[in-house]
Amino acid sequence: MADRGREGGNVTKESVWEKPDGFQAEKQPATDKKVEKSSEPGQPTPRVRKYHDHPGGQWVVFFRPKSMPLNVMRIAADLEKNYSGVTEVTKLHRNKLRVALDNAKEANGIVCDPKFCVDYLVWIPARSVEIDGVVSEEHLTVQQVLKGVGLFKRKNLPTVQVIEVRQMGSSDGDGENKKFVPTNSYRVTFAKKAGTHQGFLQQQDDLRQVRRKSPD
Repeated sequence: MADRGREGGNVTKESVWEKPDGFQAEKQPATDKKVEKSSEPGQPTPRVRKYHDHPGGQWVVFFRPKSMPLNVMRIAADLEKNYSGVTEVTKLHRNKLRVALDNAKEANGIVCDPKFCVDYLVWIPARSVEIDGVVSEEHLTVQQVLKGVGLFKRKNLPTVQVIEVRQMGSSDGDGENKKFVPTNSYRVTFAKKAGTHQGFLQQQDDLRQVRRKSPD
């Protein structure tokens, strides 16, 4: 059934998820595992964000309570024992902890570490690792955009990966008659590297302008 919804470049509820922020994403394979909704403000994308390789800089990870209050002393002790790259642990307020590292690999490891992510919300800020843009064109599909790469106006910069694509649209109708109306615009999330901003989406020989958009 899902394949029928993709014919002619159309997007239907069978082929995509409908999201409350007016975006849709390509439907994922069925799973027995229940997806836990994030309690972070703005309902960020439910996937682990990671730092991308680039020289120098500081890498920051944040903690919030989830199944238990922040135990700062225990967290700091576990970090010191397992992550030599930690340079600073700062309690910003009762429900938020900031950890700074000099090692991107270790920062990525912390957000996936069961010692922390089971009891706490542990995340890397979206603005540190991603850039969002908008691409608009008739007959363009999610699958086509996913096959592209981010290209910069400065030709000496390497291309960057497309991480996520969501079709933009608006709601039409009220109550039970309310439905999502897709447009020909797509919100594209690119991997971010230090000091870089994407300018184009490249798909083989095709080049499309990307309008800048701040991530959630």
